[in-house]
Amino acid sequence: MKRIDYFWPRAIFQITWVVLLTQTIVELLGARKSGYEWVMPVCGIAFSISAIWVCFVIVWNAIRARGEA
Repeated sequence: MKRIDYFWPRAIFQITWVVLLTQTIVELLGARKSGYEWVMPVCGIAFSISAIWVCFVIVWNAIRARGEA
């Protein structure tokens, strides 16, 4: 069977990691404008979903490779 490509999960993971890091720094510096308190939790959720997606692809490819051997 064909492996699932790692490009998109990895790219989304890297993008959401950088965004989450940036938003964490903004939050720690206290530079967040009022009304944008929702941004940090949304970035955290997006990062968590992308991390789960990457882990799923790795595990799924490992299971499929084990079955082919």
